[in-house]
Amino acid sequence: MDKYCSNVLPAFERIRAALSGGAGRGELCRMLGISTSTLHRYAREHPEFARLLDECRNELDDRVEQALFRRATGYDVEEGRPRHIPPDVKAAVFWLKNRRPRRWRERREIAMTDSPPIKLIAEEKEL
Repeated sequence: MDKYCSNVLPAFERIRAALSGGAGRGELCRMLGISTSTLHRYAREHPEFARLLDECRNELDDRVEQALFRRATGYDVEEGRPRHIPPDVKAAVFWLKNRRPRRWRERREIAMTDSPPIKLIAEEKEL
C-alpha cells in the first residue's frame, strides 16, 4: 500500500480543515509526511486530491475577495461588542494579484497610432 492510500486518503477532512484555515502547501506536506514533489505528483495522479486542493484554494480566495469588498465599501461594527479589526486592503490586493492574476493584475496598454519614421545611414542600408 502506498503513502497516498495510507496517509492522504484517510486524512481528507484534516487536509480540508488545514487548508481552509490557511495552511500552505509546505505545512500540508509536513502534516502528511511527504515532499512537495510528492504532493504535486499525487495531485496529478489522483483527480479527487487535485479537486480538494483546488476547492480549498478557491474557497480561501473567495473569502479574501469578500473581505476586500467589505473593506473597500465599508461596513458597520456594533460598539457593544469587541471591535473587529478590518482586513488589510494592501494584503488582500497582494494576495489576489498573485493568486488570481487574470482577474486582478494591473493592465497597461500602450497604443501607438503613428509609427515614427526610421532613417538608416548608408552602412545600415547595405546590410
